[in-house]
Amino acid sequence: MKTRILIISMLLQIQVIQVWSQGNLLITPTRILIDKSNQTEQISLRNTGSDSAIYSISFVNKLMTEEGGFVLVEKSDTSKLFSETYVRVFPRKVKLAPNESQTIKVQYKKQIDMIDGEYRSHLYFRDEKKNDPRKNDVKISDSTSIGLNIIPVFGITIPVIIRVGKLSATLRISDISIEKDDSGVPKVKMTLNRTGNCSVYGTITVNYTEPGGKPVEIGKVNGVGVYTEILKRHFTLRLPKEIKLNNGTITVAFINPDNNNKLDEQVMELK
Repeated sequence: MKTRILIISMLLQIQVIQVWSQGNLLITPTRILIDKSNQTEQISLRNTGSDSAIYSISFVNKLMTEEGGFVLVEKSDTSKLFSETYVRVFPRKVKLAPNESQTIKVQYKKQIDMIDGEYRSHLYFRDEKKNDPRKNDVKISDSTSIGLNIIPVFGITIPVIIRVGKLSATLRISDISIEKDDSGVPKVKMTLNRTGNCSVYGTITVNYTEPGGKPVEIGKVNGVGVYTEILKRHFTLRLPKEIKLNNGTITVAFINPDNNNKLDEQVMELK
């Protein structure tokens, strides 16, 4: 079975209202979580373009890497728990006029073969007027290595997560550092360490406190996930170029958006 590497542009900032927008398609929410208390969800699609569009909806399965990218895998990989078998999504194709919206329904269909754990697949929304990237894979191979298909992404994917049984997870922030890129823009680098049997998802905030001063928020990013296939994720948050960091402290926090609880908070002294 060939592994296909999925190249995805990672957004550093997502609005507090969970909305995905790419091209002329607006999607909300950006993540579906199903458990015993919530077995049906709805997704809103809106065509923000000036032309009518037809969007097809399918599933893809992919695993997160420690750098925050994704690797596509086949459903036949039984070592992972995928959710696509256990949910109904309808309709699977929508036609939207300019500025028209439609709701997609996601419904849990529990089956007796499910074991406790977190199941995840990703809904893939594709404009049918654009080429299917899976028909245009760039194949790379040689006589000594496995063949790879490099896939550019022309659609939007959002995770559909099912949690079965008693699950829990913790998160710890480590290895915080401040660096500058070639253009002089400061960035905060960190490692997000996950333990437990489910994923973590939340908001990262960065506050700067000058000596004798009050904390000031200088960076924030929503929708950061660390999925069950990895125990740590390396993350970089770019700061505004005009930020000047001298003495003082940097406080990095990871916050659960559902209840505003801090999963972890770490402080780094600047010298």
